[in-house]
Amino acid sequence: MKKQIFFLFLLSLFSSGLFGDSHETDNKLRDLFQYKVLDKSLGLKDALATYKLQKIDSTGKIKFYFPTGGLSLSPVLKKEYGFESGGFSMPIGFNLVQNLPWFSTFTFTLNQNIDFNDFGKEFSYSFSGCAALQTSMAVFNSSFAKDYYRAERNYLKNLKTIYDLNFLCTYKGLVAEYLIQIARWLYFSEISKLYEEKYNLYSERSKDNLILFQRGHITSLELSESEKETAEIFSSYLQVLENKFELEAYLITHGIESKDLNFSLTEWIDFLENISGKYSVFEQNKMEVELMEININYKNNLKNRLSDIPSLNFAYSLNPDSNSGNNLKKYWADMDNFNWSFSVYADIPLTPWNGLYTLRKSFALEKESYNIRLNRFYSEKKNEIIIREKKLEMYSVLEEKNNRHFIIEQERMNLFSAMLESGRISDLDCRIQTNIARESFLNYCLSKINRIEYVLGFF
Repeated sequence: MKKQIFFLFLLSLFSSGLFGDSHETDNKLRDLFQYKVLDKSLGLKDALATYKLQKIDSTGKIKFYFPTGGLSLSPVLKKEYGFESGGFSMPIGFNLVQNLPWFSTFTFTLNQNIDFNDFGKEFSYSFSGCAALQTSMAVFNSSFAKDYYRAERNYLKNLKTIYDLNFLCTYKGLVAEYLIQIARWLYFSEISKLYEEKYNLYSERSKDNLILFQRGHITSLELSESEKETAEIFSSYLQVLENKFELEAYLITHGIESKDLNFSLTEWIDFLENISGKYSVFEQNKMEVELMEININYKNNLKNRLSDIPSLNFAYSLNPDSNSGNNLKKYWADMDNFNWSFSVYADIPLTPWNGLYTLRKSFALEKESYNIRLNRFYSEKKNEIIIREKKLEMYSVLEEKNNRHFIIEQERMNLFSAMLESGRISDLDCRIQTNIARESFLNYCLSKINRIEYVLGFF
C-alpha cells in the first residue's frame, strides 16, 4: 500500500500540511501512524479504489469535446445453391464525431463496400460519404445559449478536480477519525484499569464498613450507601469495558491492530495537539466540493430543461457514380458523376403543455433557484464559522474547568499523603484519593480529545 497513489501524492501533501514540523516524539508517532495504521487501513484502500473508478468514469465526461473516431467492419459470407454460387462482402465504415457546445454534434461518415461474387469471379466496389450537423434550437436564443455554455464550462472544470478533492476529504476525514478513535481507545484502556482498581478499593471499603456495622459504629443506611456506591462503580466499570471493546472492534474492522498502538495516552494527545491547528484545509476542501456539486447540479438541471427544445438536423450526402465499379484502380479515374443530397429535419411539438412552451419561465426559475442555493450556501458557511467559534470556546472552557478540577484533586492527593504519614487517615483512604485524582486527570484528557475532535471537523 505504501507505493499507492495516495502515499505518492496525497500523503506528501497531507504530511507537509497537516503534520508539519514536529519534534522527535511526534516524528516517531507520525511514522508509526503511517505504517501501522494507514498502511493497514481497509477504509483507505476502499476509498482509493472508489477514487480510481471515479477518475476512469470521469475521463469520458472531461474529454466530451474531444473528437472521436470509429471503424466498423461487417464481413459477410453468402452462398446460394450449395457452394455452386455465392460470394464475400466486406463493408467498411469510418466515422468521426465531434461534440459541439449547445447540444450540437457534427458527424462525418465514410462507407465503402467491396463485393466478391461467385467466389472471386466478379468484383464490385462502391463508396459513399455523409456529413451531418445536429444542433439544438437553443443556439438561436442567446440568453439560453450563454447561460448553458457558462454552466457547462464550469461543469467540465469542476469535473477535473472534484474527484481529487472528494478523495482528499475522504482521506483526511478517515485519518482524522483514526486519530480520534485511537485516542479514545487509549483513554478507555486507561480508565478501564482505573475503574477496575476503583472497584477493588471500594469493595475493600465495603468490607471494612461491614465490620464497622457489625460493631455498631455505622448505621445500616451508611452500609447500604457504601454497597450501592460499590455496585454503581462496578456498573461503570462494565460500561467502560464495553466502550473499549467496541473501539477495538472498530480498529480491527479497519485493519488496525491494537498491539501496534504501543504509546501512552498523553503522548498521543500531545501529538494531536501539535497537528490539530493545521487542519483548517480540511474544511476548505469540503466547502469547495459542496460548491462544485451545486454548480454541477445546476448544469444538469439546465441540460434537462434544454432537452425539451427541438433540434435541427442538417445532412449532406455524396455518392460517386463511376463507370468502373468493377475495377478498384479505375473507380475514381473513370468517374461519371457525383450524386449528392442535402436535407434539413426538425421535429417541433405542437402540444401546448410541452416543456418547450414553458422553457423561458422554467429556465428563469432554475437560474433563480441556483442563485438562492449559492446565497444560502455562503450564508450557512458564514454562520457555521460563528457557531464553530462559539462551540470551540465552549470546549475550551470545559477543558479549563476539568484542568482546574484535576489540580484541586492533585493537591488533595498530596494532602492525603501527608495525612497518611502522620497517621490521621488510613492507607485505603489515601489510595482512593489517588484513584480520584487519576480519574480527574483522565477526564481532563477526555475534554482535550473532545476539543481536538471538534477542531478536526467532527461535529
